[in-house]
Amino acid sequence: MGARGLAVPAEIVDEQGPKYIAERAVKVFGRIDILVNNAGVYPTVAILDTELKSWRDMIAINVTAPFLMAKAVLPQMIEQGFGNIFNVSSGSALTYTEGHVGYATSKSALNTFSAFLAEEVRANGIAVNAWMPGLIQTDMNDYHGAEPSVVVPSVMWALAQTPDTFTGQVVRLRAFGDTWGPKA
Repeated sequence: MGARGLAVPAEIVDEQGPKYIAERAVKVFGRIDILVNNAGVYPTVAILDTELKSWRDMIAINVTAPFLMAKAVLPQMIEQGFGNIFNVSSGSALTYTEGHVGYATSKSALNTFSAFLAEEVRANGIAVNAWMPGLIQTDMNDYHGAEPSVVVPSVMWALAQTPDTFTGQVVRLRAFGDTWGPKA
């Protein structure tokens, strides 16, 4: 899958940033085939210690930004009759982890958003999925998880799918090749 990407610095929690990103992508490539919503915040704090501003910021980045990004790219994807939206979620949405009530809530909302959006845009040739990679070694956490390269095969496979082959799914990386993707 030979592909080029585009990084555009923008504020993704207000409507103008995502619109600007979509406009730049269309200007550079003439189309938008793929949107990967990978921005996120990962606070670990008990609910009684969570400030309202922190809660709102978490919902804004983990839920509202993917909504705004999808809303910004969907007109182009609908016009071209194809697209793939890939939302990076977390297993915390399904399994209790201490101090993650807010984070888990935001990722659960992202999972539901992904599944319902998939049904809404399926007829337009657009696939939407949420993916839970597990802990990956990034600047966002102190855990030395898996190297980012381990995610490449599953991401490339998912992004090559259409609504006829794979959409509306919330999947775990560790199940790739077992319950989803090509059989290992």
